[in-house]
Amino acid sequence: MFAHTHQEQYQVGVDINWKQPIGMNFIVGSGTTYQGKPPSFNVMYLDPETMLPVDYESYAFDLEHANKFDEPKWERKYNYLETYNMPDMSPQSFYDHSKEIFYNVTAAKEYASHRFIDGPGGQIGKCDYNCRMIFYCQTMANDYDEWQFCRDNDKVEFGNGEGLLSVEGFIDSTWYQKKSLHKE
Repeated sequence: MFAHTHQEQYQVGVDINWKQPIGMNFIVGSGTTYQGKPPSFNVMYLDPETMLPVDYESYAFDLEHANKFDEPKWERKYNYLETYNMPDMSPQSFYDHSKEIFYNVTAAKEYASHRFIDGPGGQIGKCDYNCRMIFYCQTMANDYDEWQFCRDNDKVEFGNGEGLLSVEGFIDSTWYQKKSLHKE
Protein backbone atom coordinates (compact mmCIF):
# COMPACT_ATOMS: atom_id res chain seq x y z
CA MET A 1 0.00 0.00 0.00
CA PHE A 2 1.07 3.56 -0.65
CA ALA A 3 -0.56 6.90 -0.85
CA HIS A 4 -0.54 10.53 -1.36
CA THR A 5 -3.64 11.53 -3.17
CA HIS A 6 -5.62 12.03 0.07
CA GLN A 7 -8.52 10.19 -1.55
CA GLU A 8 -8.88 6.46 -1.38
CA GLN A 9 -8.73 4.38 -4.53
CA TYR A 10 -7.44 1.19 -6.04
CA GLN A 11 -5.59 0.45 -9.26
CA VAL A 12 -5.63 -2.82 -11.16
CA GLY A 13 -2.30 -3.84 -12.67
CA VAL A 14 -2.57 -5.69 -15.97
CA ASP A 15 0.01 -7.64 -17.96
CA ILE A 16 1.51 -5.89 -20.96
CA ASN A 17 0.56 -8.41 -23.63
CA TRP A 18 -2.94 -9.59 -22.86
CA LYS A 19 -4.20 -6.85 -20.50
CA GLN A 20 -5.28 -9.44 -17.94
CA PRO A 21 -5.40 -8.39 -14.26
CA ILE A 22 -2.30 -9.58 -12.39
CA GLY A 23 -1.78 -7.19 -9.47
CA MET A 24 -3.22 -4.43 -7.30
CA ASN A 25 -2.32 -1.07 -5.83
CA PHE A 26 -4.34 0.08 -2.84
CA ILE A 27 -4.08 3.83 -2.40
CA VAL A 28 -5.27 4.60 1.09
CA GLY A 29 -6.81 7.78 2.44
CA SER A 30 -5.04 10.02 4.91
CA GLY A 31 -5.24 10.68 8.62
CA THR A 32 -5.92 14.34 7.89
CA THR A 33 -9.00 16.20 6.76
CA TYR A 34 -8.65 17.32 3.19
CA GLN A 35 -11.08 18.91 0.73
CA GLY A 36 -14.31 17.24 1.74
CA LYS A 37 -13.14 14.05 3.40
CA PRO A 38 -12.72 13.00 7.01
CA PRO A 39 -9.52 11.51 8.43
CA SER A 40 -9.40 7.82 7.60
CA PHE A 41 -7.41 4.62 7.78
CA ASN A 42 -7.70 1.15 6.28
CA VAL A 43 -7.37 -2.37 7.61
CA MET A 44 -6.32 -5.16 5.29
CA TYR A 45 -6.72 -8.74 6.44
CA LEU A 46 -4.23 -11.25 5.05
CA ASP A 47 -4.26 -15.01 4.77
CA PRO A 48 -1.58 -16.07 7.29
CA GLU A 49 -0.16 -18.75 4.98
CA THR A 50 -0.18 -17.02 1.60
CA MET A 51 -0.05 -13.40 2.82
CA LEU A 52 -2.64 -12.57 0.14
CA PRO A 53 -5.37 -10.08 1.04
CA VAL A 54 -8.68 -11.67 2.03
CA ASP A 55 -10.60 -8.58 3.18
CA TYR A 56 -10.25 -4.80 3.29
CA GLU A 57 -12.06 -2.16 5.34
CA SER A 58 -12.11 1.64 5.52
CA TYR A 59 -12.61 3.55 8.77
CA ALA A 60 -13.30 7.25 9.20
CA PHE A 61 -13.15 9.71 12.06
CA ASP A 62 -16.56 11.21 12.87
CA LEU A 63 -15.72 14.92 13.15
CA GLU A 64 -19.28 15.98 13.97
CA HIS A 65 -19.45 13.51 16.87
CA ALA A 66 -16.04 14.58 18.16
CA ASN A 67 -16.99 18.27 18.06
CA LYS A 68 -20.39 17.69 19.68
CA PHE A 69 -19.35 15.26 22.45
CA ASP A 70 -15.65 16.10 22.83
CA GLU A 71 -14.63 12.48 22.29
CA PRO A 72 -13.11 10.62 19.34
CA LYS A 73 -15.19 8.20 17.35
CA TRP A 74 -13.89 6.03 14.52
CA GLU A 75 -16.42 4.02 12.54
CA ARG A 76 -16.21 1.48 9.78
CA LYS A 77 -17.45 3.13 6.62
CA TYR A 78 -17.35 0.15 4.32
CA ASN A 79 -15.91 -3.23 3.55
CA TYR A 80 -14.79 -3.85 -0.02
CA LEU A 81 -16.15 -7.40 -0.32
CA GLU A 82 -19.55 -6.49 1.10
CA THR A 83 -19.97 -3.06 -0.45
CA TYR A 84 -18.79 -3.93 -3.94
CA ASN A 85 -20.26 -7.46 -3.83
CA MET A 86 -16.93 -9.03 -4.75
CA PRO A 87 -16.25 -12.75 -4.28
CA ASP A 88 -12.64 -12.16 -3.19
CA MET A 89 -9.79 -9.64 -3.19
CA SER A 90 -8.23 -10.91 -6.41
CA PRO A 91 -7.12 -8.55 -9.18
CA GLN A 92 -9.84 -10.15 -11.34
CA SER A 93 -12.55 -9.13 -8.86
CA PHE A 94 -11.32 -5.53 -8.84
CA TYR A 95 -11.06 -5.58 -12.64
CA ASP A 96 -14.69 -6.70 -12.80
CA HIS A 97 -15.64 -3.90 -10.41
CA SER A 98 -13.80 -1.37 -12.59
CA LYS A 99 -15.90 -2.48 -15.55
CA GLU A 100 -19.01 -2.10 -13.38
CA ILE A 101 -17.94 1.49 -12.63
CA PHE A 102 -17.66 2.15 -16.38
CA TYR A 103 -21.06 0.69 -17.30
CA ASN A 104 -23.15 1.45 -14.20
CA VAL A 105 -23.93 4.99 -13.00
CA THR A 106 -24.81 3.81 -9.49
CA ALA A 107 -21.49 1.94 -9.15
CA ALA A 108 -19.57 5.00 -10.41
CA LYS A 109 -21.28 7.35 -7.95
CA GLU A 110 -20.71 4.91 -5.09
CA TYR A 111 -17.01 4.69 -5.99
CA ALA A 112 -16.79 8.52 -6.14
CA SER A 113 -18.33 8.78 -2.69
CA HIS A 114 -15.98 6.16 -1.27
CA ARG A 115 -12.91 7.96 -2.64
CA PHE A 116 -13.82 10.69 -0.13
CA ILE A 117 -14.79 8.18 2.60
CA ASP A 118 -18.44 9.24 2.16
CA GLY A 119 -17.50 12.86 2.89
CA PRO A 120 -19.07 15.82 1.10
CA GLY A 121 -16.25 16.01 -1.48
CA GLY A 122 -17.41 12.77 -3.09
CA GLN A 123 -21.01 13.72 -3.63
CA ILE A 124 -21.61 14.12 -7.35
CA GLY A 125 -24.79 14.79 -9.26
CA LYS A 126 -25.27 13.00 -12.53
CA CYS A 127 -22.48 10.79 -13.82
CA ASP A 128 -22.45 10.57 -17.61
CA TYR A 129 -20.07 8.65 -19.88
CA ASN A 130 -17.13 11.04 -19.28
CA CYS A 131 -17.62 10.89 -15.51
CA ARG A 132 -17.67 7.08 -15.55
CA MET A 133 -14.63 7.01 -17.86
CA ILE A 134 -12.64 9.14 -15.40
CA PHE A 135 -13.35 6.77 -12.51
CA TYR A 136 -12.77 3.69 -14.66
CA CYS A 137 -9.40 5.05 -15.79
CA GLN A 138 -8.44 5.91 -12.20
CA THR A 139 -8.92 2.26 -11.29
CA MET A 140 -7.22 0.83 -14.38
CA ALA A 141 -4.21 3.13 -14.83
CA ASN A 142 -1.10 2.84 -12.66
CA ASP A 143 0.69 5.96 -13.86
CA TYR A 144 -0.04 9.18 -15.69
CA ASP A 145 0.76 7.79 -19.15
CA GLU A 146 -1.67 4.90 -18.69
CA TRP A 147 -4.32 7.27 -17.33
CA GLN A 148 -3.88 9.66 -20.28
CA PHE A 149 -4.01 6.83 -22.78
CA CYS A 150 -7.11 5.37 -21.13
CA ARG A 151 -8.89 8.73 -21.25
CA ASP A 152 -7.70 9.93 -24.67
CA ASN A 153 -6.53 6.84 -26.50
CA ASP A 154 -7.80 8.18 -29.81
CA LYS A 155 -5.49 11.25 -29.47
CA VAL A 156 -2.23 9.49 -28.70
CA GLU A 157 -0.03 7.97 -31.37
CA PHE A 158 2.93 5.95 -30.19
CA GLY A 159 4.65 5.30 -33.50
CA ASN A 160 5.18 8.80 -34.82
CA GLY A 161 6.80 10.35 -31.72
CA GLU A 162 4.25 13.15 -31.69
CA GLY A 163 1.95 11.74 -29.01
CA LEU A 164 1.57 12.84 -25.41
CA LEU A 165 3.63 9.87 -24.30
CA SER A 166 6.71 10.48 -26.41
CA VAL A 167 9.99 10.32 -24.51
CA GLU A 168 11.77 13.00 -26.50
CA GLY A 169 9.35 15.60 -25.14
CA PHE A 170 10.96 15.16 -21.72
CA ILE A 171 14.62 15.08 -22.79
CA ASP A 172 16.83 18.17 -22.75
CA SER A 173 17.48 19.08 -26.39
CA THR A 174 20.98 20.45 -25.67
CA TRP A 175 22.40 16.93 -25.61
CA TYR A 176 19.78 15.08 -27.63
CA GLN A 177 18.91 15.52 -31.27
CA LYS A 178 15.80 13.85 -32.58
CA LYS A 179 16.40 11.69 -35.65
CA SER A 180 13.76 11.25 -38.26
CA LEU A 181 12.16 7.84 -38.57
CA HIS A 182 11.74 8.39 -42.29
CA LYS A 183 14.47 8.49 -44.92
CA GLU A 184 14.68 11.83 -46.62
